[in-house]
Amino acid sequence: MTAMTTPNGDSRSPRRPSSRTVRWRLLTLCIVVSVLLVGMSGVGLAAVYLQQRQVDRAIDVVEPAVDANRQVRLTLVQAQSALRGYVLSQQGVIAGRPGAGPAWATYAEHLQQTYRTQDARVDGELSVLTDRLTAPDVTADEDRRRQLDAARTEQEEAVAPWRDLAREVSAQPETGEQRLDEGRRLFGAVGRANDAVAEALDGERAALQASMSTAVRDSVLAVLAATALALGAVLLIGRRTGDALTTPLRRLRDIVRRQRDGDRTAWAATDSGAVEVRELAGDVNALTAAHHELTDRQESSLRVLRAQAVLGRAVQSSRDLPTALQRAAEGIGRALRADLVVCGVFSEQRRLREPAVWSAPDTAPPAPLDAPTEPAQAEPPDGGDEDDGTALADYADGLWGGAGDRFAAADDVAALPPGSAERRWAAKYGPAGTGSLLVVPLGLGDRAIGVALVRGAARQWNSVETAFVQHIVGEITRFVMLAAAERQQAEHVTRLEELDRQKDAFMATVSHELRTPLTSISGYVEMLSDDAGGGLSDPQQQMIEVIGRNTDRLRDLIENLIVLNELDVTDLPPHAPLVCLGEVVREVADALATGAEQAGITVSGEQGTDLWTRGDRAQLTRALANLASNAVKFSPRGGRITLSARPSADGAHVELGCADTGMGIPADETEHLFTRFFRASNATRAQIQGSGLGLVIVRGIVERHGGTLTVDSVEGAGTTVTMSVPRAASPDPAEAVEPAPRVTATTAEP
Repeated sequence: MTAMTTPNGDSRSPRRPSSRTVRWRLLTLCIVVSVLLVGMSGVGLAAVYLQQRQVDRAIDVVEPAVDANRQVRLTLVQAQSALRGYVLSQQGVIAGRPGAGPAWATYAEHLQQTYRTQDARVDGELSVLTDRLTAPDVTADEDRRRQLDAARTEQEEAVAPWRDLAREVSAQPETGEQRLDEGRRLFGAVGRANDAVAEALDGERAALQASMSTAVRDSVLAVLAATALALGAVLLIGRRTGDALTTPLRRLRDIVRRQRDGDRTAWAATDSGAVEVRELAGDVNALTAAHHELTDRQESSLRVLRAQAVLGRAVQSSRDLPTALQRAAEGIGRALRADLVVCGVFSEQRRLREPAVWSAPDTAPPAPLDAPTEPAQAEPPDGGDEDDGTALADYADGLWGGAGDRFAAADDVAALPPGSAERRWAAKYGPAGTGSLLVVPLGLGDRAIGVALVRGAARQWNSVETAFVQHIVGEITRFVMLAAAERQQAEHVTRLEELDRQKDAFMATVSHELRTPLTSISGYVEMLSDDAGGGLSDPQQQMIEVIGRNTDRLRDLIENLIVLNELDVTDLPPHAPLVCLGEVVREVADALATGAEQAGITVSGEQGTDLWTRGDRAQLTRALANLASNAVKFSPRGGRITLSARPSADGAHVELGCADTGMGIPADETEHLFTRFFRASNATRAQIQGSGLGLVIVRGIVERHGGTLTVDSVEGAGTTVTMSVPRAASPDPAEAVEPAPRVTATTAEP
């Protein structure tokens, strides 16, 4: 028999495991303890029984005998006293003593009756005393029994003469006085006999008390001895049982602690201890093995997850698709410790286009991927030509569009059925008939755009590894999508820029081309109005006026379009001249005053001093004139318009304002005011003419000057529009200031 090594490291010969269970050991201990407890209880009960017998004899026999003897004495004493009183009272009545009347006679009769009653009780009490003294349990000592019999007989013999004398004296009280001395003598003998009985009973009672004390002491000693014996036996058996149970458990605890500390060589012994302990040791070993396996899987999973995060960033940061594919192939191979990894995307002809291939350093390089496979190795998955390059794409499409997990995994290629698709690709991308295979398609939409194949030794692909490959494949797909999106976005931006240039050119061409016919139309209209072509009738004159007004509207629209186009294609010069905004306000107010006065509207200007900005004075004047003309159009007769220029609260800007008391703008439409060709609903209902470009032009001018435009309007109460532009320092005397342009009422938007 060979030696074995225990978990503690000592070497010993194997022994046959004990068949005793924990239940058997505990049951044995319980039985022994129960037997000892029963024995102790028996000893205690025996002692109590003996004590109880002594107590019962004292209570039921000795004490009643003592009481019966006392009762006899008491009855005799009462009879003696009543007889003596009766004799004396009768002697007094007979002798005629003073005071001896009827009451004495009655008292004498009472005493006589008392004597007779007590005398009648003597026989019964003597009989009771005799029964008590002759009982078998009155004493266990024969000498004392003879003493009690002698004292009892003596008492009966002493009582008889006294009773005879007492009866004679009771019958002849006149002679009783001379016999009282004899009665006292006889009663003294009765008392001495009664004392002898009492003395004998006292001796028995003292002996009984001594016996009871001895029994109590012996009982206590017996119980203590039994307790000590039982305790010793319990301790001995308990120690043996405890050793049999706790020693293997302590060893098992030490093994578990070593296993907890990472000692993979620690295994619990299954050949010692109770059956349950050995079974527990086996379960601990199984649990430890499962724990080691789980730990290995967790470490592998953590390694894969860490590689997933790093590899995902590496793929996304690649400069081009080949680099991303190569990084993915290498990262997958190193993380999964594979032998060969192939990653690639399909071309438009659905063939694998320049795939990235990675192989482990100790693995033979793979054959060219476009080389035909030996016919004996596998069959094409679709039964077609083995050189058909689209077969892999079709297979990837099947995986991507199938109802499964969108991957194919073979733990052992040799176990695959001949002719299966997986076996063909395993043979094409690696050693034929050996190892494992994992195929994950790259999908976009409803078809696969590429594939990743992983070859390695025979193994079981777990969910973490397959999820890792799917994640990296997803990162490649994302890279492809982002690259395609960037290309499409670049193309879209290029087309938009070209369209914008064409739009600007078109707007410039159309605007300038429309000016010439409009100028001609306007000239002929003026000539007709001046009767250059002959006189006109009143209806004809009205038609000419309508044509003139619409010509002016069309001219203003063209001018607005030209301004918008200029704002879109030109920027403010970096060193624009200084503009005095107070003069701008005054000029616009003066230019619109005449037309506003004809419409019954008051225009006023409020401007501070030393308010300058850098910019295009003509554009700023046009912006304020647009606001003022809009205010005139939307204000009723009697309204008031206030143009102002003042510094902002922080002093860094100048605020040009136009406030009116017109119809205002609905609150839910203010956000659309700066949309081209938008007009407020209340203005449309009032049939007020306009193109919807005025505020758009104003905002463009303000933003071109680095400012902001705000609108505060209440429908039915009026509107306040504020242009805030950067404030400039006052000009030096030598610095040029842009002169004021000519402003007319027609500059404003109709």
